[in-house]
Order: sequence, then structure tokens, then C-alpha cells
Amino acid sequence: VALDGIVAYKDTIIPSIAGMKNAYSDLTYDWYIDNVFVHTGKTYTVESSDVGKTLKVKVTGSHPMGLGSVESAGTIVAKAQQIAHPEVPELLSKTDFSFEITTVATQEYSIDNENWQTSGVFENLDPNEEYTIYSRILENDLYLLGESTDVLTVATERRPISGKVIISGTPQYGKTLAADVSGVIPTDSTFTYEWRSNGVVIGEGSTYIVTEKDIRKGIILVLKGSGDYIGTLSSAPVSA
Repeated sequence: VALDGIVAYKDTIIPSIAGMKNAYSDLTYDWYIDNVFVHTGKTYTVESSDVGKTLKVKVTGSHPMGLGSVESAGTIVAKAQQIAHPEVPELLSKTDFSFEITTVATQEYSIDNENWQTSGVFENLDPNEEYTIYSRILENDLYLLGESTDVLTVATERRPISGKVIISGTPQYGKTLAADVSGVIPTDSTFTYEWRSNGVVIGEGSTYIVTEKDIRKGIILVLKGSGDYIGTLSSAPVSA
């Protein structure tokens, strides 16, 4: 007699008697957990208290042509496969480099499906980036670690630019003015350029050639965050 395959919590076990000789219909099945009798019947449904213990069955024949008994080998009762699905979290807050989600104590979370955490705070992220959040149910006394499931998608905010932009060059007719953005952070920011006079855009790009119309007028340079960046910076005015 044998207990085939993995025996796990909640399984209903039917012993195999294919290898028994003189296995007539007059059979009694007695089940034991750690050598303690627990049940009589052709099947046995594994209980929570059985996990980690040894299960075996003794089959006894009462037919005149098949008297006697035989026991199966002991089988350690395993934890069951997790069948529940993770709860879907809610987004609590987000910035250009982080976000926080609600959590459940029985679950863990990941944004790369490799590194896992029980905290709902994810930091050191890229701006304006969409992240898929995965979750799975933690292993416990009765169930194995659950399968990973994608539960939420979160996009970080665009990153604000800050610092100082300066107009370099001589503000004279025919001269070229240039944008000095060495004081702008983050240093890898992307932005657009607007050269303005009296609130009117007179040029675009990182340089501007002073025209006759600019004489005796103030010129400022405005940077606007683009792509993954947001925000506006203005230079001090210069007069041609």
C-alpha cells in the first residue's frame, strides 16, 4: 500500500493498493498521524494540525482469502499551495522620486518582481516613470509562498528644476547671448529656452543674437522643464 505523490494540507488522500496481494473488498483503512490513530475510512482529508507531521495508513484484510494487514511508508504532510489572491493596494502619495501604497501584513511587494519588501514605500525612483507593482502572499504555517501578481501601476511625478540660469555674453546689437545653465539642478535636466523682451518671446534655443529692435530693452531668458522635468526658471534681465 502506498500514499502516492505529495500529501499536503486540505488534500483528500486515497491510498494505492495496486501492489497488495490478495486485496479483496473486505478491507479496513486506519490512518495515523505520528503513529497516533486519527481516522478509519478509505479516504483521509488532511487537517491543519497535520502539517509537518508523518501520515501513514494501515490496511487490514478480513476476507478469508486475504487476512492480515500492511502499512504504507510514512509521508511528511506538506503545506498547501497558496490559493488566495493578493489584495490590490491603493496609492497613498507620490513624488518625482518615490511613492507609497497601502499594505497588508500577509503580503509583500516589488517593482521588479525580484526584490521584495513588506513596506509600501518605494524610493530612489526615476521621474515621470511608470512602475508596475507586484504582490504575493507570504508563506505561513499552512500555505506556501503565493504566486506573484501585478496589482497596481503607478507613474512618478515629473522632477522640478531649480537653481539659477544666467545670460552670458555682451548685450549689444549683433552680439550673441548664451544660456549659462551650470547652476541648474538636477544637472541632467531637460528644458526649453525662451528669450523674452517686454513679455514677448523673441527667440528660442540656447543662444540669441541681439537685434536692432532689442536696443534699450530688457532681455530675459526663461527655462521651462521638458520631458521628465517640470518648472520654470528666469534669468536676471540684461539691457542692450
